[in-house]
Amino acid sequence: MARLPIPGSDDGDWGEILNDFLSVEHAADGSLKSTGSLSEKMSTSLVAAKGDLIVGTASETPVRLPVGGDGDILTSSSASATGMIWAPSPPAPSQSIYPLSAYGFVAASGNIEAFDAISTLGSNMTRVFVPAGAAISVVGALLNTAAVMSGSGENSFAIYDDAGMFVAQTVSDDTLWTNEGWILKTLPSVVPAQSVDRFVNVGIAVNSASSPPYAMYATVGPTPPPALGGAFRGGYNRPNHRRAFYFGSMPSWPASLDLTTVGNDYGYLPLIVLA
Repeated sequence: MARLPIPGSDDGDWGEILNDFLSVEHAADGSLKSTGSLSEKMSTSLVAAKGDLIVGTASETPVRLPVGGDGDILTSSSASATGMIWAPSPPAPSQSIYPLSAYGFVAASGNIEAFDAISTLGSNMTRVFVPAGAAISVVGALLNTAAVMSGSGENSFAIYDDAGMFVAQTVSDDTLWTNEGWILKTLPSVVPAQSVDRFVNVGIAVNSASSPPYAMYATVGPTPPPALGGAFRGGYNRPNHRRAFYFGSMPSWPASLDLTTVGNDYGYLPLIVLA
């Protein structure tokens, strides 16, 4: 590659080195060439505005990636010709001032401090958001008043996926609802974590209680169901999603449930927790 002589070096070769450099950098008329020894360097014309980036689209193929908008973040994208795009920064995750992790839970049906009402606990189902990376090994609820049992039956928690397919249940236990406070039951096997956020539907079965248990609930208002049950159904472009509903009875957990029609809507949201 043509270069200028190095002072203190190139003894005896200055003339040859200088002539080589001039022949590369100058045209025959003595004017400077537009490229010369810079022909292998990246052209500065690729950059057109403040904040532009230079990225490669293939081997030895640099291109300009225009600067993004204020607050955007640079993200890899296999669908983009450049392999990179500017995208809006994601919102910060919302979190209660007193997080669920302080209780040892990974998910709940709502902020725990919102569950300030009590009602009889019957067989019901509640849709719960589970963040990515969270496995489920324990299911629970919070009782204000214990039940008095008069017989046996299905008394358990169950988990269904958002398509209504059975996933797991706790072992049926006729003493499940006979204590006050946190009722926490371990599943026979762990429901594995997933790489993306998901919803699960947690069912409660209460059978053969001569005096029902009372559990902590959040309500959408003082009017009893079904007048306000619709507040826990649907949403924008979500006509069939139901956040909470109750069963007349649940003698056993079926292999699948039609989550859009089974049971009855109501205005109570049970406190359900997962760990």
